[in-house]
Parts: sequence; structure tokens; C-alpha cells
Amino acid sequence: MDLNNPKHVEEILDILFSLPDESNSETEGDEGAVDELNALDDTLGRASNDASVRQDVLGGELDTDSVVLPSNGSTDITSDSESEEEWGVDCSHFNNVKSSFEARRQGKPKHDFSASDRELEYFSKFFDDDILTLITNETNLYAKQNCGSRSPSNNWVDSTIQGMKAFIGCLIVMGIHDLPALRNFWSSDPVLKVDATADVMMSKRFKKLLENIHCNNNETKKPRDHAEYDKLHKVRPFIEKVLRNCKDNYEPSSFLSVDESMIPFKGRSSMKQYMPMKPVK
Repeated sequence: MDLNNPKHVEEILDILFSLPDESNSETEGDEGAVDELNALDDTLGRASNDASVRQDVLGGELDTDSVVLPSNGSTDITSDSESEEEWGVDCSHFNNVKSSFEARRQGKPKHDFSASDRELEYFSKFFDDDILTLITNETNLYAKQNCGSRSPSNNWVDSTIQGMKAFIGCLIVMGIHDLPALRNFWSSDPVLKVDATADVMMSKRFKKLLENIHCNNNETKKPRDHAEYDKLHKVRPFIEKVLRNCKDNYEPSSFLSVDESMIPFKGRSSMKQYMPMKPVK
């Protein structure tokens, strides 16, 4: 028998491992097994007179080492590890993410920046000095407008852009490092004290800025019955500047996922929406 011939190997395996019909009884199954063995014996007798091959197959043990599969360049049996064809061969997109990111920025040299920029530099593209100047000026203005004998803005010292950067940095740190009370960040207890805030700004100065932080002049606010009344007057200049920076610096890729976010809120606000069919109403 020519075991290198795929047709002969397939015929032998089909005879050995073929399943009986579901409708066969035990007697029919036995008769079918006898017929299969006789057919196998005839096939082996026609193909070869080699007694060793007969003994390997009829004895129920097929010598797989002697079976040579056709070398046509591919096999149907896969290894334990996934082949490259299953996952794809071309992975250059992930290997060259940085270069592809830089290539997308070539059309805008004015705001060109690479993926190797640090997080602070990237954040500064959107929260730039123009926004910091706006917040600093409006905060100083609001503190002076409310300065009085009983006002918390007494003894106010004008803030600078660097001071406003330090204040915003402290807010970011507080969002990451949560403590039960604001005063804990400047606590004398080393377990509670956070050096990233305590070493940058005094607690009294931080509270002064927190009490007076503003993004727009309250005196320019229109009354409710005015046609140009704006519910977002207090943050309108800030929103416009952030949107402008997003348009100038952010270029979306071809893969996007856009979704909404539900923010639970139980305070009083005319912009609040009640949605009874949502888990967060």
C-alpha cells in the first residue's frame, strides 16, 4: 500500500473511523462492523501484500509515523498557538503609531506637535495662557467688586498666571488624591498631608482663590427677561476658548466612538433635565 498517496490514507481512515447509522440495531451494527473489516481487508490486499501494514491497521493501531501527509505547502491542522494568518500579518499600523500621528499633523504647522510631547505640554495646547489670563483677570475683578468690611475677599492680593496654574494644579491633585476634608491636604499629620498641595500653596491663599474664582464679569450679565439672556454667562468665555482650542489642536482619526454620559444631579438648576426612563433620572 502506498501510504504516501492521500487517497489511500483517506480511504483507510474513513473505514476505521466511520460511524454507524443511528437507525441500526446492535445486530445491524455488528454486521456492519464485519462488512467494514472485510472491505478493509480487501482494500489492503489489493493495495499491498505487506504483512506488517496489515498488522498495524487491523490490530487497531495505525502507525502515524509511517504516514506521510502530502506536502502541498499548507495543512488543515493548526498548532496550539494561533497562526499569523488568523490575526493578520500586517501590524505596521501599531508599530508606527507615532509616525502616523505626526503625519496627520503636517497639514497644520502652526499647531504641530508630536506624540512624544509630555502630558503637561499636551494639556497646555487646550488649556493655554489665553484661558489662564481670562480666569486670572476675572477672578481679580470679582474679588475687588466684592471687597467690603464683611466680605471674604478682604485683604485680597491679585493673582498671577503662575499662581492660577498652581491653583489649577492643586485642584487636579485633589481630584486624584481624595481626602475627607479640604483642610486635610495641609494637615500636620503626615498620614493626611499631601506635599503636592501643601508645598505649592498656603491653605489660606487656596481658599481665597476658591471663593473668588470667576470666568466672566457679573456686571455684563443680562436680566432674565432680556432677549440675549444667557444661562451660561458665567462660563461662556471659557467655553468659547476651549472649543476654539479643540478645533485648532485636535484632529480626530478615522476610528471614533461617540457616547453620552449621565451625570447624577439633585441640586437646583434650570438646565437640569428630568429623564424618567433612565437609570439616572
